[in-house]
Amino acid sequence: MLNECFADLLKGLVFDDQVMDWIVDALHQSHAAEKRFREDAVTRLQEEQTKIQDRLYRLYDDRLDGFIEPDYFERKSREWRQTQKGFADQSTEHQEAANDYVQDGIRLLELSKGLILCINSKTQANSESCSILWVRTQHGRTNSHHNLRNR
Repeated sequence: MLNECFADLLKGLVFDDQVMDWIVDALHQSHAAEKRFREDAVTRLQEEQTKIQDRLYRLYDDRLDGFIEPDYFERKSREWRQTQKGFADQSTEHQEAANDYVQDGIRLLELSKGLILCINSKTQANSESCSILWVRTQHGRTNSHHNLRNR
């Protein structure tokens, strides 16, 4: 029952070569824009971290020269280091953001196209059962590999 519903949904999808090329191009453009955004964000965060580090150096010098009280030095240095850590954490998040979604998107489109061909096939073997064999799926930054196997 569920297989039939899924098959009916897939039959409604049309992926001719022109549509597939257009989607792949759109994925690449979107990825390029996102990559630029992340790189700009990391650069801004690193600049902020540098500003805070410079302030910490000046604060320390002022403390050594007796211009500020020890309590003020401790409070401000703790506050600025916490802010600096926040910037470092945000920078790491941007750098570790999944940037291989383009390839995953293309693989998903190809998988869908293969399933549609499999479902629409007129041969007895294919019409009885088409199955997806997940050869290997790893989460995180590694790629997932998908193969179609006709039984």
